[in-house]
Amino acid sequence: MKLVKNLIVLTLMLTCGILCANVDIINALHKLAEQGDADAQLVLGLRYTLGKGVKKDHAEAAKLYRKAAEQGLAKAQYFLGSCYADGKGVKQDHAEAAKWYRKAAEQGYANAQYKLGACYYLGKGVKQDYAEAAKWYRKAADQGLVEAQYFLGSCYADGEGVKQDHTEAAKWFRKAAEQGDAAAQCLLGVCYATGEGVKQDFCEAVKWFRKAAEQGHADAQYLLGWCYEKGYGVKQDHTEAAKWYRKAAEQGNTRAAEALKKLRK
Repeated sequence: MKLVKNLIVLTLMLTCGILCANVDIINALHKLAEQGDADAQLVLGLRYTLGKGVKKDHAEAAKLYRKAAEQGLAKAQYFLGSCYADGKGVKQDHAEAAKWYRKAAEQGYANAQYKLGACYYLGKGVKQDYAEAAKWYRKAADQGLVEAQYFLGSCYADGEGVKQDHTEAAKWFRKAAEQGDAAAQCLLGVCYATGEGVKQDFCEAVKWFRKAAEQGHADAQYLLGWCYEKGYGVKQDHTEAAKWYRKAAEQGNTRAAEALKKLRK
């Protein structure tokens, strides 16, 4: 009977939205969490993190994440790791963050795999190890996580943790770019402009620079302006060049500011 009641409450939470501000559901969550229900502990922890239906309380959130994490719930392990990484609700501790990210990562949770990869890449909480970073980025990238795809591409581009391979770099940049990641779109554009990892094609370069530029990516705005100034992949147009240089310069891009000055002379 208890299991049936728990399932009914959790179904209601999903039906009306997990983070809706329904008092009855909040009370039910508290009751389930006190009974040791890991899913309820996680959802309630999220509410305390976001201040949805309860007063924001990072310490209470971390406490609830820990209860669920110790029961093996991967998402709770990930969020507890994030608490330690950011010092929210607990004292900042990168070693503890890496420990909890690892527990979730080993269960196949993509966000945790990416974060663990970042720990190894930056040497936060673990000894810096580019090969381990690339290994965990790959696991998350294979699940379609856009951030991991971008960073795995960067590993291949720079030869960090893997043998340098511009074709593989372009492949992973493309996967992230097709999901709308502006940084990946810009770097895929660079691949096409330089012919590294793909056949040189300025029309394709402009296409990807534009996608990133329209999202506000300053480097892409500068490069799109450069294409217009030189007539690479588009008809030469100094007015358009100035427009994109200006957008990049307004974000602090010094190369764009200098190019804009020269263009005005």
